[in-house]
Amino acid sequence: MLRKDRAFTLIELLIVVAIIGILAAIAVPNFLNARMRAKVARSQAEMKGLSEALDMYRLDNNMYPPTPSTAGELRYARLARLTSPVAYISSVPLDPFRQGLDLKSNSTFRVEESAYPLWDPEYANPLRMAGTTFKMIPDQNGRQGGYVLHGAMPDTDYEAAEGNPLHFYDASNGLTSSGDWYRFGS
Repeated sequence: MLRKDRAFTLIELLIVVAIIGILAAIAVPNFLNARMRAKVARSQAEMKGLSEALDMYRLDNNMYPPTPSTAGELRYARLARLTSPVAYISSVPLDPFRQGLDLKSNSTFRVEESAYPLWDPEYANPLRMAGTTFKMIPDQNGRQGGYVLHGAMPDTDYEAAEGNPLHFYDASNGLTSSGDWYRFGS
């Protein structure tokens, strides 16, 4: 009795490999976009939590956490006041788009520099000076006091801090479009 072994031909194997390649080419960009959308959602949620913690701190202390400046390591120190002695938040969240990244020197940021910038009420006041960038933000026209939380978003830079024209991040312009995310408090 003659027995025939059945096996895949070379053409069948090439077709299967091609189909797997096409599916991978479709899936990988979608996976990368999902990671970016998750980072954006994380940043926006953390800023909302920070905003709520700042408002609770203000209710208890009649002021926002004080600091002479919000640059560099003082950012983290200012937000750390929200963690103790009363825990308005469990820990200081770090901006996921700035964490461990330093575009200027190819080294890493210290943890303190990865905290979300929190601008003082006077800085957030559009009437403070004629050329302030906050006059360009519609929500800020006519505002007195408050605070501004600032997130870098996918372009990883802070436009207002670097003197660039200020614009909001909008995912409808593409997930990696430029712009920053702002949260205003009164």
